[in-house]
Amino acid sequence: MTGTVESIQAFWAGTSVSGSFSTSNLWLGVAPRGTDYPYAVLVEVSAPVREQTTDYQVVDGLYQISVFSDDMDQARSLALQVNRAFNKATLPDSTVDKPMRCLAGEVRTDPRTSMGAGGTDAWHCYTEIEVLSQR
Repeated sequence: MTGTVESIQAFWAGTSVSGSFSTSNLWLGVAPRGTDYPYAVLVEVSAPVREQTTDYQVVDGLYQISVFSDDMDQARSLALQVNRAFNKATLPDSTVDKPMRCLAGEVRTDPRTSMGAGGTDAWHCYTEIEVLSQR
């Protein structure tokens, strides 16, 4: 897990949006089997080094926060709330990274239902966030 992931999860825990889910956890990669809807999952899409010196690195990370629900309207509404919470957010420093900027992209709905952690069909809506960090 990168330091930026720690920062995202710490920010999540302090937002009111986390209380809108069945659990306040922002699961990394996949939610445990049997997790009730709605729930959220964080995936690191990419984290290329933008600049590097002998003193530091600047990393331009792209992360996806996915919302799963058995109701499409609920999934989209929660994904929009997540998007608003993270857009231009000030993320806390982690033990490794110092986030400098956080911007949220569009909210998208996956037109296909998928199997959720609860073993039933789920709607999947997500937002991508870009976090520029210094290590």
